[in-house]
Amino acid sequence: MKLVIAILAIFGSSSLASSQAMIQLVEAFAFETTPGMSNGAAYITINNTGQAEAKLVGVSSGLAEHTQIHTHEQDGDIKRMVAVDLPVFLKPGEQLAMRPGGIHIMFLGIKRPMEVGDQITVVIQFEGKNLEVDVDVFGLQMFEMLTGHSPHNHNADEDHSDHEGSHHNH
Repeated sequence: MKLVIAILAIFGSSSLASSQAMIQLVEAFAFETTPGMSNGAAYITINNTGQAEAKLVGVSSGLAEHTQIHTHEQDGDIKRMVAVDLPVFLKPGEQLAMRPGGIHIMFLGIKRPMEVGDQITVVIQFEGKNLEVDVDVFGLQMFEMLTGHSPHNHNADEDHSDHEGSHHNH
């Protein structure tokens, strides 16, 4: 089973030609949506293996009306998903690991179901360069194997009330 897709890109620094950020995208995956779901999520690990800081400025995908980077915040008994304030800076050697229950790419208003075997093209937008990655969609059984619990419906179990004013339309 192929869980790893790698893309390498080199960015030239505007201030110093020899200073470079090298970005590696690995472990790009998502899980199928169930009937009636209007949102979905994807997970990617971003490694800055270069010598310069990288500036993540956004994400986009034709799959959904809005694509954002999200995380979870606990508010009393309610776990809320909130959009991450951009940009996100990755220092040389730093990794941003997107995983279920943590930071992730959120597809709001998906235009079609995410089905097992699909590949979803996601654009990871860095200052000065966009990288495309094909995200493989796996079944919900894989979610349970990786996390040890059943997936939840992003439409019902999460509070998305803060999304109205925080869309990063990319």
